[in-house]
Amino acid sequence: MASAARYRLAWPVWALALLLAGLTLAATLGGSSATAPSQAGAQGGDGRYHVLAYSRTTIANSHPQAIAAGHDALDDLAAAEDFDVTHSDDAGMFSDHTLRQFDVVVFLNSNGEGNLNANQRNAFERWTQRGGGAVRIHADANADKAWDWKRDMMGGGLFNNHPPIQEATVEVVDSSHPATADLPASFQWSDEWYNFDADPRDEVHVLMTVDEDTYNGGEHGP
Repeated sequence: MASAARYRLAWPVWALALLLAGLTLAATLGGSSATAPSQAGAQGGDGRYHVLAYSRTTIANSHPQAIAAGHDALDDLAAAEDFDVTHSDDAGMFSDHTLRQFDVVVFLNSNGEGNLNANQRNAFERWTQRGGGAVRIHADANADKAWDWKRDMMGGGLFNNHPPIQEATVEVVDSSHPATADLPASFQWSDEWYNFDADPRDEVHVLMTVDEDTYNGGEHGP
Protein backbone atom coordinates (compact mmCIF):
# COMPACT_ATOMS: atom_id res chain seq x y z
CA MET A 1 0.00 0.00 0.00
CA ALA A 2 1.29 3.48 0.72
CA SER A 3 4.04 5.71 1.86
CA ALA A 4 2.13 8.32 3.82
CA ALA A 5 2.45 11.66 5.56
CA ARG A 6 0.45 14.25 7.43
CA TYR A 7 -0.87 16.80 4.96
CA ARG A 8 0.38 20.14 6.35
CA LEU A 9 4.04 19.93 5.32
CA ALA A 10 6.79 22.47 4.72
CA TRP A 11 9.11 21.56 1.86
CA PRO A 12 12.34 21.31 3.90
CA VAL A 13 10.86 18.44 5.92
CA TRP A 14 9.83 16.71 2.73
CA ALA A 15 13.23 17.18 1.19
CA LEU A 16 14.56 15.14 4.10
CA ALA A 17 11.77 12.61 3.92
CA LEU A 18 12.15 11.92 0.22
CA LEU A 19 15.91 11.82 0.25
CA LEU A 20 15.97 9.26 3.03
CA ALA A 21 12.99 7.40 1.61
CA GLY A 22 15.06 7.06 -1.56
CA LEU A 23 17.65 5.24 0.51
CA THR A 24 15.21 3.18 2.56
CA LEU A 25 11.96 3.25 0.57
CA ALA A 26 10.61 0.39 2.58
CA ALA A 27 7.00 0.72 3.53
CA THR A 28 3.75 -0.75 2.48
CA LEU A 29 2.09 2.02 4.46
CA GLY A 30 4.65 4.56 5.51
CA GLY A 31 8.32 4.19 4.66
CA SER A 32 8.54 7.84 5.47
CA SER A 33 6.08 9.86 7.45
CA ALA A 34 6.41 13.51 8.35
CA THR A 35 4.85 16.32 10.27
CA ALA A 36 6.02 19.84 9.63
CA PRO A 37 7.35 22.58 11.87
CA SER A 38 5.28 25.74 11.95
CA GLN A 39 8.13 27.65 10.34
CA ALA A 40 11.79 27.07 9.51
CA GLY A 41 14.13 28.33 12.18
CA ALA A 42 11.33 28.61 14.72
CA GLN A 43 13.13 26.67 17.44
CA GLY A 44 16.71 27.91 17.13
CA GLY A 45 15.74 31.54 16.64
CA ASP A 46 18.82 32.29 14.51
CA GLY A 47 17.22 32.07 11.08
CA ARG A 48 18.85 28.71 10.24
CA TYR A 49 17.18 25.34 9.97
CA HIS A 50 18.33 22.84 12.61
CA VAL A 51 17.84 19.07 12.23
CA LEU A 52 18.44 16.29 14.74
CA ALA A 53 19.12 12.93 13.06
CA TYR A 54 18.34 10.33 15.72
CA SER A 55 19.19 6.68 15.07
CA ARG A 56 19.18 4.77 18.35
CA THR A 57 18.08 1.13 18.17
CA THR A 58 17.44 -1.32 20.99
CA ILE A 59 17.67 -4.25 18.56
CA ALA A 60 21.14 -5.54 17.71
CA ASN A 61 22.34 -5.07 14.11
CA SER A 62 19.22 -3.21 13.04
CA HIS A 63 19.79 -1.66 9.59
CA PRO A 64 23.35 -0.39 10.21
CA GLN A 65 24.10 0.19 6.52
CA ALA A 66 20.86 2.10 5.94
CA ILE A 67 21.49 4.22 9.04
CA ALA A 68 25.01 5.08 7.90
CA ALA A 69 23.80 5.92 4.40
CA GLY A 70 21.05 8.11 5.84
CA HIS A 71 23.48 10.08 7.97
CA ASP A 72 25.73 10.63 4.97
CA ALA A 73 22.79 11.72 2.83
CA LEU A 74 21.67 14.20 5.46
CA ASP A 75 25.15 15.70 5.56
CA ASP A 76 25.08 16.09 1.77
CA LEU A 77 21.65 17.69 1.85
CA ALA A 78 22.62 20.01 4.69
CA ALA A 79 25.63 21.23 2.71
CA ALA A 80 23.56 21.73 -0.44
CA GLU A 81 20.62 23.46 1.25
CA ASP A 82 22.55 25.32 3.98
CA PHE A 83 21.04 23.93 7.17
CA ASP A 84 22.55 22.37 10.27
CA VAL A 85 22.32 18.68 11.17
CA THR A 86 23.28 17.01 14.45
CA HIS A 87 23.72 13.22 14.48
CA SER A 88 23.00 11.25 17.63
CA ASP A 89 21.87 7.91 19.03
CA ASP A 90 21.56 9.39 22.54
CA ALA A 91 17.98 9.32 23.84
CA GLY A 92 19.07 11.95 26.35
CA MET A 93 18.72 14.49 23.54
CA PHE A 94 14.96 14.28 24.11
CA SER A 95 14.63 16.90 26.83
CA ASP A 96 12.86 20.25 26.82
CA HIS A 97 16.18 22.07 26.97
CA THR A 98 17.85 20.19 24.11
CA LEU A 99 14.94 19.77 21.71
CA ARG A 100 14.30 23.51 21.58
CA GLN A 101 17.53 23.81 19.58
CA PHE A 102 15.96 21.91 16.64
CA ASP A 103 13.26 22.46 14.05
CA VAL A 104 12.98 18.84 12.89
CA VAL A 105 13.82 15.44 14.34
CA VAL A 106 14.58 12.72 11.78
CA PHE A 107 13.98 9.28 13.31
CA LEU A 108 16.49 7.53 11.07
CA ASN A 109 15.68 3.82 11.40
CA SER A 110 15.42 4.13 15.15
CA ASN A 111 14.03 0.80 16.26
CA GLY A 112 12.84 -1.32 19.19
CA GLU A 113 10.91 -0.95 22.40
CA GLY A 114 12.22 1.24 25.21
CA ASN A 115 13.83 3.60 22.74
CA LEU A 116 12.55 6.67 24.58
CA ASN A 117 11.46 6.61 28.21
CA ALA A 118 8.32 8.31 29.53
CA ASN A 119 10.01 11.63 30.31
CA GLN A 120 11.69 11.74 26.90
CA ARG A 121 8.41 10.98 25.15
CA ASN A 122 6.66 13.74 27.08
CA ALA A 123 9.39 16.23 26.16
CA PHE A 124 9.04 15.30 22.49
CA GLU A 125 5.26 15.71 22.62
CA ARG A 126 5.63 19.17 24.16
CA TRP A 127 8.21 20.10 21.52
CA THR A 128 5.88 19.17 18.65
CA GLN A 129 3.12 21.21 20.28
CA ARG A 130 5.49 24.21 20.14
CA GLY A 131 5.94 23.70 16.39
CA GLY A 132 8.63 21.05 15.98
CA GLY A 133 8.40 18.65 13.03
CA ALA A 134 9.24 14.97 12.67
CA VAL A 135 10.37 12.70 9.84
CA ARG A 136 10.05 9.00 10.61
CA ILE A 137 11.98 6.56 8.44
CA HIS A 138 11.35 2.84 7.90
CA ALA A 139 12.28 0.86 11.04
CA ASP A 140 11.06 3.65 13.31
CA ALA A 141 7.61 2.18 12.66
CA ASN A 142 8.78 -0.63 14.97
CA ALA A 143 10.06 1.65 17.74
CA ASP A 144 8.03 2.21 20.92
CA LYS A 145 4.86 0.72 19.44
CA ALA A 146 3.07 0.91 22.79
CA TRP A 147 3.37 4.72 22.75
CA ASP A 148 -0.24 5.71 22.00
CA TRP A 149 0.65 9.30 21.12
CA LYS A 150 3.11 8.12 18.49
CA ARG A 151 0.58 5.68 17.02
CA ASP A 152 -1.89 8.54 16.66
CA MET A 153 0.81 10.70 15.04
CA MET A 154 1.43 7.91 12.52
CA GLY A 155 -2.23 7.62 11.59
CA GLY A 156 -2.85 4.50 13.68
CA GLY A 157 -0.62 2.07 11.77
CA LEU A 158 2.75 0.72 12.90
CA PHE A 159 5.00 -2.16 11.82
CA ASN A 160 3.63 -5.70 11.79
CA ASN A 161 5.90 -7.78 9.53
CA HIS A 162 7.63 -7.84 6.16
CA PRO A 163 8.33 -10.38 3.41
CA PRO A 164 11.85 -10.89 1.96
CA ILE A 165 13.44 -7.99 0.12
CA GLN A 166 12.19 -7.90 -3.47
CA GLU A 167 11.40 -5.57 -6.34
CA ALA A 168 7.98 -3.92 -6.63
CA THR A 169 6.28 -1.10 -8.48
CA VAL A 170 5.83 2.19 -6.61
CA GLU A 171 3.05 4.43 -7.92
CA VAL A 172 2.74 8.16 -7.29
CA VAL A 173 -0.74 8.91 -5.97
CA ASP A 174 -0.46 12.69 -5.65
CA SER A 175 1.86 14.20 -8.28
CA SER A 176 0.85 17.77 -7.39
CA HIS A 177 2.63 17.70 -4.04
CA PRO A 178 6.11 19.31 -3.99
CA ALA A 179 7.55 16.06 -2.66
CA THR A 180 6.46 14.05 -5.70
CA ALA A 181 6.23 16.65 -8.48
CA ASP A 182 9.52 15.57 -10.07
CA LEU A 183 8.97 11.82 -9.76
CA PRO A 184 7.78 9.54 -12.58
CA ALA A 185 4.24 8.24 -12.36
CA SER A 186 5.61 4.82 -11.37
CA PHE A 187 8.99 3.23 -10.89
CA GLN A 188 10.60 -0.05 -9.82
CA TRP A 189 12.32 -0.39 -6.44
CA SER A 190 13.81 -3.28 -4.49
CA ASP A 191 13.32 -3.04 -0.76
CA GLU A 192 11.89 -4.41 2.47
CA TRP A 193 8.17 -3.72 2.09
CA TYR A 194 6.37 -3.39 5.41
CA ASN A 195 2.96 -4.70 6.37
CA PHE A 196 1.40 -2.57 9.08
CA ASP A 197 -0.94 -3.51 11.90
CA ALA A 198 -3.60 -0.99 10.80
CA ASP A 199 -4.35 1.01 7.68
CA PRO A 200 -3.76 4.76 8.32
CA ARG A 201 -5.22 5.95 5.01
CA ASP A 202 -8.14 7.76 6.64
CA GLU A 203 -5.75 9.74 8.84
CA VAL A 204 -2.92 10.63 6.45
CA HIS A 205 -2.44 12.10 3.00
CA VAL A 206 -1.00 9.37 0.77
CA LEU A 207 1.66 10.48 -1.71
CA MET A 208 2.99 7.14 -3.00
CA THR A 209 1.81 3.55 -2.85
CA VAL A 210 3.43 0.22 -3.62
CA ASP A 211 1.42 -2.07 -5.91
CA GLU A 212 0.95 -5.31 -3.97
CA ASP A 213 0.26 -7.19 -7.21
CA THR A 214 3.92 -6.68 -8.15
CA TYR A 215 5.53 -8.49 -5.19
CA ASN A 216 4.85 -11.38 -2.83
CA GLY A 217 3.81 -11.00 0.80
CA GLY A 218 1.72 -7.83 0.84
CA GLU A 219 -1.19 -8.05 3.27
CA HIS A 220 -3.14 -4.83 2.78
CA GLY A 221 -4.80 -5.28 -0.59
CA PRO A 222 -5.41 -2.60 -3.24
